[in-house]
Amino acid sequence: MNGCDYITITGVDSIQRLRVTNCIGKYSHINAITTTSEMTDLIIRYVKIYDTYAGGIKIIANNSLLVEYCTIYQCFAKLCIIQSNQNTDIVVRGCQFIYTKEVDIDDPEYGNTDGIFFRLAKSILVENCYFFGMHRVHGDGIQYYRGPSEPYNGDITVRNCVFEDWRNSAIFLEETDGIAKIYNNVFYNNQRVGVENAGHDNVKIWNNTFVDHGDLRILGNVQGRAINITGDNLTGIDIRNNIIVCFRSAGEPDLITFKATNSVEDYNCLYDANEPNSNTCVWGNSYNNSVGDYFSAKGGPGNDINADPLFIKYVEEGPFSEQDFRLQEASPVRGKGVDLSDEFTTDINGNPRVNWDIGAYEYINTNIGDKGEPEQTVSSFLYLNPEAVSYTHLTLPTN
Repeated sequence: MNGCDYITITGVDSIQRLRVTNCIGKYSHINAITTTSEMTDLIIRYVKIYDTYAGGIKIIANNSLLVEYCTIYQCFAKLCIIQSNQNTDIVVRGCQFIYTKEVDIDDPEYGNTDGIFFRLAKSILVENCYFFGMHRVHGDGIQYYRGPSEPYNGDITVRNCVFEDWRNSAIFLEETDGIAKIYNNVFYNNQRVGVENAGHDNVKIWNNTFVDHGDLRILGNVQGRAINITGDNLTGIDIRNNIIVCFRSAGEPDLITFKATNSVEDYNCLYDANEPNSNTCVWGNSYNNSVGDYFSAKGGPGNDINADPLFIKYVEEGPFSEQDFRLQEASPVRGKGVDLSDEFTTDINGNPRVNWDIGAYEYINTNIGDKGEPEQTVSSFLYLNPEAVSYTHLTLPTN
């Protein structure tokens, strides 16, 4: 083997507290860890894979799979591949999927670098995860795929996550059969699309915060969008309670394409600080250079809002760690959402949704701090700190 192309793990029901580094295997079909197909009811917890010249982990799952509190970063190919069948329930919780390698994005040896590539499942739940894509590489934060001759693909729920700086799509949905529910997430500075729907009926996009999507400086003449719903005949599309905004002045970021005009788009805050902006919003076949034109094309704003949502802090082109997308007390989106408590009752930080503010964060009206800013109860949505975990550390040899 070239150093060590991969580790194959078989005959266990749990992989925990393992750290793998320095795995040499440049090509995209090589992975640092691969599990085999005979394992069922598998738990993978506290696994850390980094600094590898391969992919991260390929999991072949049966019956049920739990991936929890794992960190996979600085790999040259897909960070996590989960290949299962239509009878498998999958949960991915509290993980980090981070790509920071500087590579030649046109080198075919690397392929696409997705955070998680799902292929077939009965159900999928992804929650409390952080996806960072570094805009120089092709790939999606989450891709849910079904080949043309493959059987049923089940439901997927993505909630309480952050997606930052993915070159393609933060979430890419292939044509599948189940219901997709995407709520309480933050999508920030993804270069092409926040949520891309490629032919999937029954997609529910609720109470997310989308900021600065699309960048012609990187994509050339490819228009980006926070949300891209392109199928004219799609049914069951429901887009409500989302903040969809563009503040960045460079690169012509854009808001939404919504061609499934027989479905629901309402109770959203759409705001482009740089209007007029070429084709910033698309309704059906009407390409509009302002949010106002978009509202006219759809027959009126309904319950949508065209206003600055007033985040506590926005730093143009700064990393997510420098932003604070919670709401100021004077935010015009407070109390302007529709009650979705039949589906969920908390925000991205676990705070109760009382007034149903638009966006991922519910405003919490508590005491005033020393600086005159509202103090909000924040219980961190993010992953367990992997450095606080003791690992078995396996560094693979290079020869």
